[in-house]
Amino acid sequence: MKIAITGANGYIGSALALYLLKQDVEVIAISRTFNTGVKNALKNAEFINADVLSKEFLNLNLACDAMIHLASANDIMSKDFDQGVNLSLFGTKFALELCKKNNIRNFLFFSTAQVLGTELKGVYEDNAIESIESYYGYNHYIAEEYIKLFSKTNLIKCIVIRPANIYGAMVDKLIDRWSLVPNCFCKEGVEKGTITLMSSGKQQRNFLSLENICKGTFELLNVLRHENFYIANLASNHCIDIITMARFTKEVFKTVFSKDIEIIVKSDEPKISNTFKIISNALNQNNFQLNESEEQIKKEIIKIIQLIS
Repeated sequence: MKIAITGANGYIGSALALYLLKQDVEVIAISRTFNTGVKNALKNAEFINADVLSKEFLNLNLACDAMIHLASANDIMSKDFDQGVNLSLFGTKFALELCKKNNIRNFLFFSTAQVLGTELKGVYEDNAIESIESYYGYNHYIAEEYIKLFSKTNLIKCIVIRPANIYGAMVDKLIDRWSLVPNCFCKEGVEKGTITLMSSGKQQRNFLSLENICKGTFELLNVLRHENFYIANLASNHCIDIITMARFTKEVFKTVFSKDIEIIVKSDEPKISNTFKIISNALNQNNFQLNESEEQIKKEIIKIIQLIS
C-alpha cells in the first residue's frame, strides 16, 4: 500500500505518516516545508515540498492507493476568515482534482467533531446533523460539502473523518500544538509549575490520542466500504472533564517527575457538565474500538512532558 499525505509536517499528518511507515506502508509526505525533526523521524518517506494551493501541487504526478488530506485550516488560521476558507475549500478542491488526474481512487479528509457544535450534548453517530458554531467548524464543514458534491460525479471513494479532541506528544516539539489540552497543561507545568483553567473545568471532552487517531485511520484504510461518500467518527470509548485531565497531569508531575504542580481555577462556570457520546459506526461494524483508559492517558502525558523537558 502507498499513501500520500498532505499536511505531513503538521500535528496529525506527521504522526500518521510515522505510524504508517511502521506498518510497512509506503508514504509520500507533502507539505510546504518540513522541520528537520519531522524529516528525521520520517526518513523512509518520500518528501514533496508543495503548497496545496499552488500550480506545482496540481501538476504533481503521484502513483498511490489513497490520499489523506490534512492541509486545511487549523483553529488558529480559522480566526482569519478569508485565509481559513481559502485553504479549507480550495485546498480540498485542488487535492481532489489531483487525485482525479492521477487516478487515485481513495480520498480521506480530516475534518473535526466541531462541525457538530462546540459544547456537545447527546448522542452523535456518523450521520449526525451538523451544528456550526465556530469558524473552525465552518471551514471543515464547507470542505465536507464540497467532497460530498465531488463524490457524486467522480469515481473516487471519499471518506470524511471527524476526530474528537486530539492530544498527545508531537513527532517534533517545533510543531506548535501547545494550545491543546492536556498539551498546554504539560507546557505550563514545566515552565511555571502551574496549570491554569480559565473555566471551572467541568466541560466534558472526548479525548483521543494521536496513537489512536492513527490506529483508527489505518483501520478505515483497510476496511473501505462500498459507498462513494461516507462520514466516519473517530472517538474514544468515554469522555472525561477538563478538570480531571488537569488532575491526571498534576499526578504525573508528582509521581513521575517529583514536581508539585498547583491547579488554578479562575471561574466557577460552567456549573454542570455536558454529557455526550460519539459513536463510530464505521469502525464499530467491524468490532473495532478506540480505548482511552486513565493509564493510557497518563502514559501519553509522560511523553508530552518528556518532549518539553
